[in-house]
Amino acid sequence: TFGMKLPASAFYIKNVTGLVLDNVSVTYPKNEARPAVYLERANGVKLKNIVLNDKNLTNTKAMMTQVNSGQIDVSTGSN
Repeated sequence: TFGMKLPASAFYIKNVTGLVLDNVSVTYPKNEARPAVYLERANGVKLKNIVLNDKNLTNTKAMMTQVNSGQIDVSTGSN
């Protein structure tokens, strides 16, 4: 367990199917060690045009962690 501290600095997404986040901007401390997005048992999630501290979200280990999740679509632009 994580106790009172969540595993993500911006979005902790757990036990969902078919979630869409589009055109969201988040600012958090630059020295934050946790990934911005943590997905656990999430399927069919679309993360479109997400900006974190003035950077586009990418599916990299530094920005996002996936645990028992699938069909995660990360995109920028109008697609």
